[in-house]
Amino acid sequence: AATPPSRQMAEFEDRRRIGNGHYLTAQEIDKIASSDIAAVLVRVPSLHLNVGTGGWTIKMRGGVGFNPANLCTPIYFVDGVQSTIEDVRRVIPQMSDIKGIEVYTQSEIMPPGFDHSSMTGCGSIIIWTR
Repeated sequence: AATPPSRQMAEFEDRRRIGNGHYLTAQEIDKIASSDIAAVLVRVPSLHLNVGTGGWTIKMRGGVGFNPANLCTPIYFVDGVQSTIEDVRRVIPQMSDIKGIEVYTQSEIMPPGFDHSSMTGCGSIIIWTR
């Protein structure tokens, strides 16, 4: 018998069906065939990869107009827990560890527990692992 989806993944699927954000399923991530989460994230419209001496960062289009390019630094959540980009790099060593990714650029469409835009002026990237 198939294992029932976790509550978090059932909620992910509900939000994906509504379609307010950008979503990547495990199957879509597998098709990208990259070993780097940055290569997966830049496939999402509104996300931009910045590579520097300290590694990569993601910038998001759609911030609250703090700069002329309208790019901002999103907040990350891994399995529902607010995380840093360093946490994301460390906790997700392999792309096969990811069950799904949700990206929200506007506070109006973010799930309430993942909306910190009033503090950051930016959206959220939510990563679910196996």
